[in-house]
Amino acid sequence: MKKVTSFIILITLLAVTHTLHAEDHSLYQTQENIELSEGITIQAGTRLYGTETPNGIEIQFENTTKALKLDNLTRVEEGEAPEFTEWRKTSQQTTSATFENDHGAITTKKSTYPITEEQSIILGNTMFHQVNQDESETQNQSTQTSAQSTQSVPTNDDRYFTPTQNKITVYDNRSGSLEPVATLQKGQSYPIDQVMDNWIRVQFANYDGYVYKPGTTTYTNKPTNLNNQNLSSKTPIDITQDTTVYERLSGSGNWHTIQFGSDQAYIYKPATDPASNHESNADDGSNGRTIEMTQDITVYDNSTGELVPYARFFEGTGLNIMRDYGNWWQVNIAGQIGYVWKKGTTIDFQTTDRFYQTKSRTPVYERQNGGLVEVAKLHADETYARIRDYGNWHEIQYANDEAYIYKPATKLALSQNYQNPIQSERSIGTATPTQNTTVYDNTGDGLDPFATLQEGETYPIVGDLGSWYEVNISGRYGYVRAGHVEADMMRATDIVKPHQVYSYNQMQSDIDQLDQQYGSLITVETIGKSVHNRDIPVVKIGTGDIDILINASHHAREWVTTNLVMEQLDQYSQAYARDEALDGYDVRHLLDQVTLHYVPMVNPDGVTLVQQGPDGFDNRDELIDMNDGNTDFSSWKANARAVDLNRQYPADWDDIRNVESEPGPE
Repeated sequence: MKKVTSFIILITLLAVTHTLHAEDHSLYQTQENIELSEGITIQAGTRLYGTETPNGIEIQFENTTKALKLDNLTRVEEGEAPEFTEWRKTSQQTTSATFENDHGAITTKKSTYPITEEQSIILGNTMFHQVNQDESETQNQSTQTSAQSTQSVPTNDDRYFTPTQNKITVYDNRSGSLEPVATLQKGQSYPIDQVMDNWIRVQFANYDGYVYKPGTTTYTNKPTNLNNQNLSSKTPIDITQDTTVYERLSGSGNWHTIQFGSDQAYIYKPATDPASNHESNADDGSNGRTIEMTQDITVYDNSTGELVPYARFFEGTGLNIMRDYGNWWQVNIAGQIGYVWKKGTTIDFQTTDRFYQTKSRTPVYERQNGGLVEVAKLHADETYARIRDYGNWHEIQYANDEAYIYKPATKLALSQNYQNPIQSERSIGTATPTQNTTVYDNTGDGLDPFATLQEGETYPIVGDLGSWYEVNISGRYGYVRAGHVEADMMRATDIVKPHQVYSYNQMQSDIDQLDQQYGSLITVETIGKSVHNRDIPVVKIGTGDIDILINASHHAREWVTTNLVMEQLDQYSQAYARDEALDGYDVRHLLDQVTLHYVPMVNPDGVTLVQQGPDGFDNRDELIDMNDGNTDFSSWKANARAVDLNRQYPADWDDIRNVESEPGPE
């Protein structure tokens, strides 16, 4: 065997790598450097597949099995597995070499390596092919010359090759170095443009690509399994499913033009067969947003009810999307609707975007005392609504105020993707968790947790279901267990007793009780004072944009109108707290649209004079004189200065006929 002292490593996968995705294998990441054997170190952060055992995991290394302890490893999601086709040698010295990618590295200080029959090194489940450095430089010069002389029409030599290993790489050499641009599938056949020593030149879109020959088998005639295969396109995409029918836009020479997102791509025509009666599953176009692949990623068709891979994009590729489907993006490839897993993509937020999705458990911060205080957590992979974009933050609705979510901890969601948008924003009480308390969504088949409220923080309650309380967070409503919080609830209580001589003092007492009982529903303010220094209150109930003013007891002798509006206030409050209808009207719905402003006693001095007589007034004698010497004021309608308040509005009184010239009981 020829000894190789200096080499470039090109990568393919062993067949065993394919089997490592079986259900009895899991993906792990090292937490620190691990000395695998003498001179061999797996660096911290490296991801590799292994089989779990009682004492740890076992991994394949070279031609043996090695055991690793679990306390040095963390299990990670399958979707975050390394793409081994991107591994490459980054340094080569006399006594050491490092093999690395974005998911870690393996360093060896050996001066010799176990060489397989295919002239390859096996390290960490990955096969690294070798070529002699001198041969490689000669080959680079040859491929560079070929790239400069590429013609638009391929010079196919009527032979075909089939990769014998999964996902063999196609390289572009136009920059002077070998850059991976596509992968070919094991067992599928492709036309040869030219055989060049250890390389096969293929026609890649309108330029040359190169495939490492030792990973292939060459055929003289067209194999029978050549069907719907291509060597990718101008944009790096690998269409892999050999039974899928694709729709083309046009054809020219040896190429099909296909739809690729909002752009066009090209398929080598001799690598396809004609198809008829194709019914595209594409029903819509791009929505104008573009994702970028952060890793090589597969496109799936689910029109049969199962996920069937039919294309693959390379890292760095941009693609227009059609719709947001939870953890997936919907895309259009050559008239075929497909789905791309979001975790392998990135997309930027725009200021007009309304929804976001959490990448992991994400803190909710509220401004308190000049700083940001964590008040809740949102669960991973859930979608929420935001109020607006706030630089590196999302501003969200939280309780009756605003809170903030760190934007880099989230990703864009283009649609609502949840069934529990906020139903009501009006609080009927408050809840203070006695422990960190989960918020559940009950719109699905069961209780799905989507947020956690922090112990000791106070949250508005918008609904009372007995053993559960309804709360709102970031555009969604959910339920917390009543036993996990201390609640200060708005309880429906009959306060106003209207069947009595309803005095000013009784009204004030009832307003105070209503405010205490329904403080999160009603608002009490003082809009002025009477001649004798009595407060004139206004009571507001509701949160709607429509404002309605209702007042009573303008005329002193009509004090029973105060009984009426106070009883109305009481009944509205009770119905709201119970979430009941009143005379057929949904009170909560009504008060979410309308704000009622009650001034239940415009003339408190006059009402008191009518009900209790003049003895309590400091202008007693004057009042009696104005009442024609009578101490019975039951028919009095003015205030305690004999002014008829109902006639004090700017109503062009000078031109109105038959106006009373003097105040009095009538």
